[in-house]
Amino acid sequence: MWGQLLAHWNEEKLHHAFIRFCKESGCLDYAARRYRRRLDAHPGEEQARKALEEICEQALTCLAPLDRKAVTRQRSGLVWAVSGILAALLALLLAYFIRRFGFLLPG
Repeated sequence: MWGQLLAHWNEEKLHHAFIRFCKESGCLDYAARRYRRRLDAHPGEEQARKALEEICEQALTCLAPLDRKAVTRQRSGLVWAVSGILAALLALLLAYFIRRFGFLLPG
């Protein structure tokens, strides 16, 4: 696809299609490297600069927004799990001391 793009460099639709394909394929970094090399080889290349800007915008839209409620639920679940483990360990420790030293048992 990059070869076709180079052969028809001034066709803007091909640039958009290439970037879209790379985004959908999960390889925007590949597209960014290609355009960066083109821009380095041809400083001032407007099409390469615009393509790099579009790639940056696409990369930012790939980032998932932070779901604060989900993070809070995960933390509260973790707190409950740790609390349960600590309570179980405390119960086992108490049972050990009662059995070992005879606490709370008549005798």
